[in-house]
Amino acid sequence: MELCHGNEETARILLARAYKLVPAKSLHLVIIESAKLELFTGNVKTCRAILGKARQENDHEWRIWHASITNESLMGNDRRALEIACQAIDLLPKVGRLWSILLRLLKTAQTEVDFQFRVLQRALLNVPRSGEVCCEAACLFLDPLSPLFDLDRAAKYLRIAQEFTPQYGDSFLEGVRIELLLHILPKLVAPAVSRVEQQVSNMCNEGVSSEEIDHFIVNFARSVLEGFVKPPLQVNNLSFEQIKQNCVNADPNYGLLWFHCCRHAIDNASVIFDRAVQLILSDISGVLPVYVAAEVRRRGLVAAVHFMEQKSMAATASLNAEIGVHSKVKDRMLRAPIVFDSKDKIFVEGRSFITGLSSFGTSRLDSKMSIADKRIAVYGIDSLLP
Repeated sequence: MELCHGNEETARILLARAYKLVPAKSLHLVIIESAKLELFTGNVKTCRAILGKARQENDHEWRIWHASITNESLMGNDRRALEIACQAIDLLPKVGRLWSILLRLLKTAQTEVDFQFRVLQRALLNVPRSGEVCCEAACLFLDPLSPLFDLDRAAKYLRIAQEFTPQYGDSFLEGVRIELLLHILPKLVAPAVSRVEQQVSNMCNEGVSSEEIDHFIVNFARSVLEGFVKPPLQVNNLSFEQIKQNCVNADPNYGLLWFHCCRHAIDNASVIFDRAVQLILSDISGVLPVYVAAEVRRRGLVAAVHFMEQKSMAATASLNAEIGVHSKVKDRMLRAPIVFDSKDKIFVEGRSFITGLSSFGTSRLDSKMSIADKRIAVYGIDSLLP
């Protein structure tokens, strides 16, 4: 409250007093708040010094590591944030929040998708019931710029996230994106998918190499992208009531996208959800061709794998054979060219698709920020706004 009114020194005095009075097990919370105060007031070196010392003295406390990573990311120092995140994972491999922020940073840094996938697999082995990690997994498969774009796999991970960590609001908001895309994409891509599947079938029968087939599929998806005429977004018969009810019942209290869609500390889950729906509808409407091209590429590559495996599958119809096909689909999608390159910059410029809002990837501190926006970036919606 003192900081909201510009009383920085009073806030420091109160935190110093809290440091002396709180139980030892809660000291890390005071340390984190002290670092946030210094970051908010522009004392970056002091902020780093506070958290650096805390990591040395309390290396078992995951919240200190998480705060260190978050603050470096807010300052735009993603490389340092990644270094701290890797150190944290080595020390505390069973903390889902640390894995999730590492996965988010890897996306922000645009590391190889294959590497992101391997890190995700390691994360799921260590924290299989972490809703935050499962939500990041869903976001990886929801990214139309990723070679692994797959709505069905994303939906499975989001269901797990909502079940195991319902207090994490991002999983419900990403669920809105899934519901919307599953509703509109099948109809939009049906004609193109029919054509590409027929051509792929013919090429497989003619013995064309997989590399040539992959290039045909990607070029076909690019032609769909360039010639796509965006229709009005028809969502009249789409209801988000069930996912909204689940969200309201869970009453989430954190999440990067959740905080982004929250405007006031008194906003409840229903208000935040409704606002997020409108933002996501508007966002997807603007980048619909990107999702269409990504889905055409995926469906074409899946068809290519299935056509080439059809005879062997018929000869060895078994669960192991089906699992083998799924693995080959993943490998094929990673190996095949992507739809978007430098020539397609017009379609994706300024878009990261890291979250359900393509233009919002992560929070950064900016000198042009208002005090209110800066407070939300540093503190989230943790305190009442004046």
